[in-house]
Amino acid sequence: MKFDFMDVETAFEYVSSSPLFDSWAVLCKKTGTILYDSQVENPGDFIYGETGDDDCEHIPHKNELGLGRDLAFRFVQDYLPDEMDRVEFFFTKKGAYARFKSLLDSQDLLERWYEFEYEEQASALKTWCRENGVELDLQK
Repeated sequence: MKFDFMDVETAFEYVSSSPLFDSWAVLCKKTGTILYDSQVENPGDFIYGETGDDDCEHIPHKNELGLGRDLAFRFVQDYLPDEMDRVEFFFTKKGAYARFKSLLDSQDLLERWYEFEYEEQASALKTWCRENGVELDLQK
C-alpha cells in the first residue's frame, strides 16, 4: 500500500508539534491508514503499542531524526558561522527558537531558514520511509 507523502508529512508535523512522546501517529502499512493519538487529548489511553501489528510504524518526532536544534546548528554553521556561539547559548534557555528566528530575521535569512528546514525535513522523512518499508506515492 502506498501512502501520499503529504499525509505522512501531516502526521510528522502532528507528532513534532508537541514535546517528544506527547503525541503519536501510527502508520499502518497493511490498511493504508494513519492513526493519531495524544497524551493531552487522551491521557493514559494510547494507541501506540496497542496496534499489535508488525506492519505498523510510529511516525518519528523531528528530534528523533536530528531535526530539532541540531538542524538549527547546521543552518547557522552554513549561513552564519560567526554566530554559532550565540545560537548555542540561545538553546540553553526557554524561548530559543524565538530568539533564533529573530536573529535570522535581522540577517534577512528567515525565509531561507524555512526553505532549509522544509527541505531537510522532507529528505529525512523520505529516508525514514525507505528504511522502514513505507512506500510513498510522490506523484500528487
